[in-house]
Formats: sequence, structure tokens, C-alpha cells
Amino acid sequence: MATPTDEAGWVAPTALVRRYRSVVELGVEPLPADLTQALLRLGEDGRAEAAADLRTSGKLSVSGKRILTALESGDTGSTITDSIAVEWRSKTWSWGSGENKGTSTAWWPAVRGASGFTGRLISNPGLIRSHSAQFGDELHPLLIDELAIVHPPSTLHVVAYGLRAANDGIDLSEARYSDERYVTALRRHPGRWFDATAQLLALTLSAKRAEVRSAAAELFTEAVPRRYSAADTATSMAACVPACILTRWASSLADAASISTAGSVAVVDVLSALLPQVDRSTRGIGKLLEVFLNESLRLGRVADDAVLREWLTGFKGSSLAARHAKQLLAD
Repeated sequence: MATPTDEAGWVAPTALVRRYRSVVELGVEPLPADLTQALLRLGEDGRAEAAADLRTSGKLSVSGKRILTALESGDTGSTITDSIAVEWRSKTWSWGSGENKGTSTAWWPAVRGASGFTGRLISNPGLIRSHSAQFGDELHPLLIDELAIVHPPSTLHVVAYGLRAANDGIDLSEARYSDERYVTALRRHPGRWFDATAQLLALTLSAKRAEVRSAAAELFTEAVPRRYSAADTATSMAACVPACILTRWASSLADAASISTAGSVAVVDVLSALLPQVDRSTRGIGKLLEVFLNESLRLGRVADDAVLREWLTGFKGSSLAARHAKQLLAD
């Protein structure tokens, strides 16, 4: 019942009706979990025609009535996690002694999904469990591909598990880390983007592996602002600043800007909204300002936003960041 009829993970309405008939003709009902997953993947196009066709089947079974309801009203009869919250947690520890003494801080995302959910995922494929472990389990590539087609209308199932992998990928470069597979999954995914989706993009823009950052830069140009606005993307990136490396963001955004003029515009729009949300003393801020300056000059754009200009005036001295800030204010 639930096997997708296209690469994006959708099940065509006409195909679902045909499969239902094939099953009931054998004198049995579709397996509940199979039917639930099929309805989560139910495509939009052709629902009315499929519903009219199903009504010609005469008396419908419980499963048939559920399919008809989904076709006519969109109600799948199953619970779906339609939002998740991302909370950034940290742990600081001391190391060394004397003059060599210092501290380090690790950041990781805690995902809040279905409240109180303790059931089996196979019976509740639309639900997303909450998890808060500092390090995530490595998923097999096939499982990542499966996550991408659980619920085609929404990217959340991919994102909920990809956040931890992408966060691990900032510091770890072993080949087994699969953060690039989540980027690939998002590039193919037809579903809606959320704040958490843009946070996953932000983490992969800061990945240790260059190939991941390259793929993330391409995703950035494809998604902003067509799938998620520049202002909202900036807000999502700001939430990830403590976990990310700004010099890598600068490199990735410069790559995104080089792909196309639209990419350059997206970079300038995102940085215009992002920079005032970042502390001026954050390591790597000068490199982000350099990208912003270069792309603004290339596009003939002026930093005329009042909030941005006020933030730029806060830079003092002769640092790289201060020099770029002064030039942006002068232009």
C-alpha cells in the first residue's frame, strides 16, 4: 500500500485506490501500519477523481472509508508531528593547569517532538520522538532515505534526526558521518521548510568536510528565498551561532554567492538580517563581514537598513571587522 509511486515519496491517489481493491478482493484488510504510511504519502493531484472512483466500489470496509475520508478531506486518521522545537544545550569543562589552563564548551541540539510519545515508530510513522543526547546514533544511509519519504508534505522527519548528525559533522570528519546525506535528502524533498530545517542547513554550512559545505551552499541557493525567506533563514542561523564556525559560514556563503546572481542576492539578504543578531566579538565575524561587503559591492547594494547600520557603528579600532564595517557605512 505504501510503496511510493515517484522519487519524492508520494503515493498517487489512483494507485492507492487500485491497491486497496487488490487487497480486499483477497478477503483481507490492509495492514494498519502499511495503510497509515500510505496515507501519510498520499499525493495531492487526482484526489477528487480517485475518490469518485472509490465510491463506485459499493460498500466500503473500515480501511476503504478511511481512504475515502483522506481523499475527500485530507484527514488521514493518524497523528502527525507537525512541528518540533530545537533547544540548544551546552556543557563547559576545564582542561590543563597553570598557564596552559583553559575551558571548552560543546553545544548540541535537543529536539522536542511528540509530547509524551512512547509508542513504536512502526505503528506511528507520522510521529517524531523527542531526543536530547549529546551525540546521535549513526543512521544507515537507507534509513535516511526512508526518513525522507515518511511524510512528503513536511521536511521534519529528515530534520529531526539530521540535526544531530550535522552537529557532529562540525567537529568530526570521519567518512562514516552522514551529514551530507541529509543535505541530499533535503535537496530532493518536496515538503515544507521550518525553522529547524534552516537550522540543519546552517549546521551543514559549517561542516568540517568541504564536500558537505559545498553541497550545503548549493542547497542554500536553491532554498532561499524560494522555500524559506531570507529573514527567517537568518533567524534560524542566529540560533546556531554558538555551535557553528563563522569562518566556514563565510566560505560556504561565498561559494553560494558565486553560483548565481540569485545566490548572491540571497547571501546579502540573509547576512543583512543575520549580522545584527550576532555578537560583534564572535570569532570569525570579520570574515562574514568581508563576504557581505564583497557581495554588496558586486550587486551595487547599500547597507541602508537602520538596525544593520546601528550594529555596524558599534565596531571600533582597526580590526578586519571594523575596517569592513566602516566601508559598508561609507558606501
